[in-house]
This record gives sequence, structure tokens and C-alpha cells, in this order.
Amino acid sequence: MAGRLQDKVAIITGAGRGIGEATARAMAAEGAAIVVAEKDAASGKSVAASLIESGARALFVETDVADSGSCEAMAERTLGAFGRIDVLVANAGINVFHEPLETTEAEWRRCFAVDLDGVWYSTRAVLPTMRGQKQGAVVAIASCHSFAIIPSTFPYPVAKHGLLGLVRSLGIQYAAEGIRVNAIAPGYIETQIAVDYW
Repeated sequence: MAGRLQDKVAIITGAGRGIGEATARAMAAEGAAIVVAEKDAASGKSVAASLIESGARALFVETDVADSGSCEAMAERTLGAFGRIDVLVANAGINVFHEPLETTEAEWRRCFAVDLDGVWYSTRAVLPTMRGQKQGAVVAIASCHSFAIIPSTFPYPVAKHGLLGLVRSLGIQYAAEGIRVNAIAPGYIETQIAVDYW
């Protein structure tokens, strides 16, 4: 029996570990070809190799979502390998938690570069293909911080609130073209990045 994503092609950013890796494995189990778009080459290659070993079609593409050119190359590599892009899971993100007045400009920029710009760059890279196909789905991984403010977590919730605005704007813009843009806002999940932080 074919899976729900049979013959679909899904890009998952930050798929080298945590939520991204779990998402890649779940989507592969449903029949999707997976692009592991990951900045860390070692973890990205490992996940892609494991997926292939399990019988899935998979490709590792070294991707820095904070770099728009890297995201464009990610989309091009995906099309070269699989010929289409059906799903983008914009998962790559970082925790940047500070007291507001202790937040350096570099930390502010780093947070927005990955957690907000990175979602836009990766989405922008796949939208032309999805529009040409007249179908596609973008799922951005937001956070409970998109709705609730916890002290000393600045500027992370600012970026995640902005992410909801991005998702809503793009969702309305492209709905009539068969492209769905949504966000999932997880609470605390004990991924390695969370364990390392605490």
C-alpha cells in the first residue's frame, strides 16, 4: 500500500537532528523522496545515508538557510535530482535567549538571520517551482514562543512572532495558486539542541 506522500519530494531544512530528522524519517516512511538540507555536513550525510539504507530516496544538500544563495542552490540541487518540489519543511532554527539589554547586535542579527530570514530564503527558493506546478506545501516550524513570552528569552520570540506574520502573508498570497503555507508551533521537545542549551 502506497504511503500518503508517495512520489512527492520534500525538503526539510535542519534535518540533521532533532525535529527535522524526525520529520524526514516520518515523511520518508510515507513514501516521500527526502532532501536533507542541513548546514552540518556530518549529521546531514549521516541522516541521508540512513534513509537510503532504509529504502528511501534521499539526498543530502549542505545548506545554510541564512544565506539566500545557499537556499537557491538547495532548490536547484533538488530539482536536478528529483525533478520537482512538493513540500518544504522550514525547520532550521537556533535558540537565542538573553535579557533584552544584554542582547548584542550580533546576537540579534544571528537570531533573525536563521529563525526568520532563513524561512523566507528557503521558501522564496522553492516558490517558483511550486507556482509552476500549481501545487505545493510549505510548513514552517514556529514555536510556543510565537504566542507566549517567557522572560529572558529575547529576541527569539520576536523572530517567531515575525515568522507567523510571514506565514500568514504568504498563505494568503499563494492560496489561489494551490500552495498551502502553514506553521506548526511546538512546545518544549527534548531534542539535542534543547539538552545542550539547558
